[in-house]
Amino acid sequence: MEELVNPEFQETYIRDMCKKLFNIEVYQKDIELITEGLMNYVFKVKTAKGDIFFKQSLKKAKFHDRLGADLASVSFKRIKYEKKVIANIQDKLPGSIKVPHIIHYDEKNNVVIMTDVAGKKGQLLQDCLLAGNFNKQVAAQIGRFLGIVHRYTYQKKVTVRGNREEDKKNWQVFLNMRTRGIQAGLIKSDIAKELATLYHGTLSNHTYDVLIIMDCCPKNIFQRADKSVGIFDFEFASGVGDPAYDIGFLMGHYLLFSLLKDSPPASIDAIAAALQSYFTEIQSIQMKPAFINRLTQYAGATLLYRVAGSSPADYIPQKRYQELIDKGSRLVVCRPTDSVEHALNHLNAILRSKGSTDYS
Repeated sequence: MEELVNPEFQETYIRDMCKKLFNIEVYQKDIELITEGLMNYVFKVKTAKGDIFFKQSLKKAKFHDRLGADLASVSFKRIKYEKKVIANIQDKLPGSIKVPHIIHYDEKNNVVIMTDVAGKKGQLLQDCLLAGNFNKQVAAQIGRFLGIVHRYTYQKKVTVRGNREEDKKNWQVFLNMRTRGIQAGLIKSDIAKELATLYHGTLSNHTYDVLIIMDCCPKNIFQRADKSVGIFDFEFASGVGDPAYDIGFLMGHYLLFSLLKDSPPASIDAIAAALQSYFTEIQSIQMKPAFINRLTQYAGATLLYRVAGSSPADYIPQKRYQELIDKGSRLVVCRPTDSVEHALNHLNAILRSKGSTDYS
């Protein structure tokens, strides 16, 4: 396997693939590296037939020793899992929700070639939220997407990694990544303990037979010009775990950007729209008690992860850390709520609070 960041291999490979698959000529000026993360390279290629994407998963994640050796075990095959997830959900979604179409998978070089989901004027949702654009219609589409995935796969025993034991291992590794790197100096020990209990307890106490996306956050979503959405990056998905994590993770990001932009009402309205769409889709599923409460707990855990995790978000000013940690901590230890309305009121109260070291 050769890595696409090798300039000579990159241009030759991408040009040859475009000629072979589409009979299109492309040049170096048409190739843009848009992601060079811990685990992937993603290139956008402009062609006469529209943008296409080349995504390559690395054999070993960069800096995996910093996050623990577990990370290496989920690195190389993730792109195969993403291909499988897309195949499972693609024909179940309405036209207002786009996921990539897989054009070709090159097993030798571990490269998947896929279609664009942004559209001509699509914007990354993360950029929209950073600009203070909390569009309710967009939030509702994302909530609907998660609801459709959970409802369609409920009790279908869908597995991503071949069997439930491997999916269980994936869930454990993923959640370890969310907790192992927490900076002890920033979060109180009792909060860190509560966080670990939340993550690891849900695997044994609240396991559902649904497909869980696990990484549905604004950096993996496009807000399209017509307020439809394009959603990508499904390589961590699992058939084992807690579906509350999906919607709670999304909520946590909306709360984060709301606090950064000092706009609680807009964020709460967007979260309410996402929850309404989500619960409309899953109304036939019998969720266990405390599901709604775990949504707010996962939202708080997301705040903590983005501020004090192993790879903190680079858009958060350090001067806001303590405020975000305080609010995230309060959500992680929040008392049970019995309705979406109570959960929204609880989120609103914490967003508007001035901060406290009392998390009771």
